[in-house]
Amino acid sequence: TWFKRSIAMGEVTGYVGGEYSIGMAYKNGLGVTPDLDEAFKWLEKAANKNYAEAQLEISIFYQKGLGSIAIDLDTSFNWLVKTAENGHYIAQRILGHHYRLGSEHWFENSAAEGDGESIEWAGKLYLKQENFKAAAFFLGVLKRMGNKDAESLWNKHELSKYGNFE
Repeated sequence: TWFKRSIAMGEVTGYVGGEYSIGMAYKNGLGVTPDLDEAFKWLEKAANKNYAEAQLEISIFYQKGLGSIAIDLDTSFNWLVKTAENGHYIAQRILGHHYRLGSEHWFENSAAEGDGESIEWAGKLYLKQENFKAAAFFLGVLKRMGNKDAESLWNKHELSKYGNFE
């Protein structure tokens, strides 16, 4: 079956994405009987090899206490940080929300990946900090994309005087 071939291929080639896919198949019952503990085993293999998607899943396992994994918010958070440091935009956004102040780094990284919600949060965060040039940049990107909230904020705070980023 495709499943056994994926396992064999991953073991032979070391392709980490295969381990992640097998873990997700067990988690979601895709072609196999759902088994959260087996899912965790495969996802953890991929996560330990710095596969960001698997790292995020491991964080969720610890956050929610899935399968036989006990809820452990510290471990969940540590995996989330690893995921964000590995460039995963959703993890970066989650950390940005978590930290709020001082979160520019995570929002900017996630925004650079094209995440519209992070672009908006970065713009609003910079407005709150009265860093109008940075706010103009992020909100200008959204305004150019047709975001009416960004356009409203752009006009309200007269951001055009801080640069033409639209």
